[in-house]
Amino acid sequence: MMVTQAVATQNSNHNEANAIDRLENAAQRVRNRLSVWSRREEKFALLRLGCAALLIMVLSGFYSTMSASQVAVGWVCFFVFFFILSAIHRRLKKVRERCDGVLNVLTSERHRLMRDWESLRQSRSRQQIERWQETLVVSSEHPYRSDLELTGSTQLWLDTCTLPEGSVRLANELLSCATHPPAQEELNLRKDIVAALAVHSQALRRWESYRFGESRKEFERPILNASLDTEVISAQQNLENDSERTPRGLIELSVATIALVQLWIWLFQFFPAMLKFLETSESSVLNRPLTSLFPVLLLGAVLWESWRKRVQASEGMLGLRELKVLEALEDVARFVPEQSRLIPVSEGRRFKLLRATFELGEVRRNPIVWLLLNVLIPYDALSFVVTLLAHRVIDGRFQQWWKAVVEFDFLAALARIKLENKEFVWAEPSQRGVLAIQMGHPLLRRSVRVGHNIDLNEEQRCMLLTGSNMSGKSTLLRALAFNTLLRQLGTVVCAQALTSPRLEVLCAIQVTDSLESGASYFYAEVKRLAGLLKRLQEKKEAGVERLFLIDEIFRGTNNRERFIGSWQVIAALVSSGALGILTTHDLALTSLEKVVFGVKNFHLRETVGADGLLEFDYILRDGPCPTTNALIIMKHAGLPVDIEFKLKTEEGSPNV
Repeated sequence: MMVTQAVATQNSNHNEANAIDRLENAAQRVRNRLSVWSRREEKFALLRLGCAALLIMVLSGFYSTMSASQVAVGWVCFFVFFFILSAIHRRLKKVRERCDGVLNVLTSERHRLMRDWESLRQSRSRQQIERWQETLVVSSEHPYRSDLELTGSTQLWLDTCTLPEGSVRLANELLSCATHPPAQEELNLRKDIVAALAVHSQALRRWESYRFGESRKEFERPILNASLDTEVISAQQNLENDSERTPRGLIELSVATIALVQLWIWLFQFFPAMLKFLETSESSVLNRPLTSLFPVLLLGAVLWESWRKRVQASEGMLGLRELKVLEALEDVARFVPEQSRLIPVSEGRRFKLLRATFELGEVRRNPIVWLLLNVLIPYDALSFVVTLLAHRVIDGRFQQWWKAVVEFDFLAALARIKLENKEFVWAEPSQRGVLAIQMGHPLLRRSVRVGHNIDLNEEQRCMLLTGSNMSGKSTLLRALAFNTLLRQLGTVVCAQALTSPRLEVLCAIQVTDSLESGASYFYAEVKRLAGLLKRLQEKKEAGVERLFLIDEIFRGTNNRERFIGSWQVIAALVSSGALGILTTHDLALTSLEKVVFGVKNFHLRETVGADGLLEFDYILRDGPCPTTNALIIMKHAGLPVDIEFKLKTEEGSPNV
């Protein structure tokens, strides 16, 4: 068995090295393309600026010899030419940003494969990390949140969602999938979608690329992500309620009023003055209309931006952010034409009219083009009116589509787990027991991961795990719990095979004392175990089994009372009908195997090398642990400990 495992580990290391090399080669190719497109963009930006300056100089030089109509035609030609150059420049910028996004994706994928948490942490924004942490802030009585350390490296490996809502959806599902397991039919549906998405690596990488750079800023919801405390959220909800009570609020009414004022000034003041200017070439006739028009244009632009931000920051409202997401989905859908149903694009295409009207407002980002357009036609007034009307017609109809978008983002993150971890497998459902073959912890790098065989059934309900310090007992518990979460999220698990029913997971792995409540470590542990036993005695959902995972039971008290309490608690756990694993350093408890039906002893151990250092193979073996290592660890840490220390029983004093 050990030879087979060594061969498997060697093959796994080879596959990992090949995968890292492939990613690095792909990243280098994208890096070269990025360098080329960046130079092209810089050169074209200089070219556009030079052409614009040259045209302005030419028009200014011939201004005195040209008629008013010729001047107008010249400026129109300048506008058209400049608009074409701007469109080309935007295209170059988009290609450059796309290359940059894909490069970030490949780099992050390589870091995840290497389990390089520090590099992954640097690629995350503060808002992304805080959002995940705030979502996971639940009651301290949650059965596994603190035990499995769902923040930190778990987020960095698991959360590849592009949208903030997708990350929140994933975090919430992570908290609930092993407290209220989804129905098997729902898990089967997720499995089918995740499996179909996982084969389209280009589509998944393109979608994740929008998580970086400028797209990340555009996809954030501004107000809600500025701060995640209760006061801001309450204020946001009040803002949305105010919007529902009034017809999109005072800002929308102000925008509509300004649009009408702009239209009136252009039609009845500026346009007649422009005609008179073309006839007489007297520029003074434009002074008064321009004096009236420009302040109104600036005020309208400010109000329009305020209205748009209000829409952008409100739940249940279709804004520019959602329309940019639709554009990104259309880009991703090009890579899966035969399975376009996987990507929620068709339902969103009904909002293309509104996207066009919102894009009309994007012209304001270029002040020169914006001013020229408003001189030629009442551009702002028309775009305001058309956008407001289109938003009124479409608003309120997109919630179902947006829900599908968030679900796609959530499932795409699960598909990336399948894409990046070729050795992971799909778990199979069973009616009662849990059987895992070579199951490991997914957050450990492939080259150091050790698999375990676990079999929990009617005759072996409780694995009583003894072992030396640092031998991997806690990691084994977390590996089973984490793989259960992956199975019930709807993705692959870190094992050669895993069959299990839907499981409710109850943990007591990482118990902490509380200074605020005055609870000692031992009291906190007692309360956690009491809550766990109480839950096991409650009626369970049909088709759901319960799994308990307890690390070093009653470690916070003396040997005698720990033994008496542990014996009775373990007997109660087994009699409840639940399945589980329990670890302990108390070797006397291994006698439970002979007394309580369903308890079976296993152990993890170490060996002492030729240099006196401890060596761990992390292999799960039958029976009680035959070794201990606490004194060796103390001595190697520099404590004044003599491993051969003995007591003089006849004198009652130590032999120092």
